[in-house]
Amino acid sequence: MPHRRRRCREHRVSTLHCSTKSVADARVGRLDLDCVVLTSLLSRQLLLMLHPVPGTETSDRLSRLHLLISGGVSSSPP
Repeated sequence: MPHRRRRCREHRVSTLHCSTKSVADARVGRLDLDCVVLTSLLSRQLLLMLHPVPGTETSDRLSRLHLLISGGVSSSPP
């Protein structure tokens, strides 16, 4: 496994910011998400990361959506 750790440390990644995305969900309302794309110089893979926009209700709405989808079971510790 040491060769994997070294390879991960040496793997260069670039970040690109894309515009804020808004999604309308009928159950919880509008979700405003900041978008970041990570690109690798060694492969053609992309990783799209979406985070709640600070100062919006999106984080709370995502929590409610999670509870709705999971049947009210929270996966986070009490």
